Amino acid sequence: MAFEPGGMADKLGNRYEGRWVARQLLRLLNEEIESVIVEPVGPDERGVDLLVVGKDNVHQLQQCKARCGSRDSWSIAVLKNKGILDHMREHLARDSRQEFVLVTAVPFKTFPDLCNSARNSPDNARDFFQYQIQDVSEERRKTFREFCDTPGLDIDIRGNTFCETNYFISSI
Repeated sequence: MAFEPGGMADKLGNRYEGRWVARQLLRLLNEEIESVIVEPVGPDERGVDLLVVGKDNVHQLQQCKARCGSRDSWSIAVLKNKGILDHMREHLARDSRQEFVLVTAVPFKTFPDLCNSARNSPDNARDFFQYQIQDVSEERRKTFREFCDTPGLDIDIRGNTFCETNYFISSI
C-alpha cells in the first residue's frame, strides 16, 4: 500500500532513507566499508542519496525509494518514468567500476533473476544471451529487451555490441 499523499509520505520516505543511512554508518564503524557520503555533490549527485565506498574501492551509488507510488512492485516502465534508469546509465557510463543500487522495500519481480544470472555467468556475452535470455522464457526476453531499450543499449550481439554485463552487475 502506498504512503498517504502529501507531507506524511515525504516524512515516511525520509525515515526509510534515514534508517538506511544509519545502517551504512554502522557498517562503516564495523570497518566493513571505507566511507559513506550522504547526499554527494558534483558528478555523483544526480539521483543519488548515498555514495558508499567499499574495501575494494568500488563506489556504490545508492538511491533510496521507500515505495513505488501505489504499486506493489517495480517495473522497467516505472523505473524509466521516475528517471532511475537514466541516472543509472549516466553514472555507469561515466565510470564502469561504479555500481548503482536502488534501495527499496518494494520488490521487483522479474529483474533480480536476470541480474543474478548475469552476475553468475562467465564473461561471454553470446552465451549469456543465448542460454540465459533466449532459451529461458518470453517474460525474461521481454524484461531484458525493455531494460536495454530504455537507456538505449544495443542488444545486437552479432557485431560484438551487446547490452553490457556491467549494467546488470551494477544495477538494482
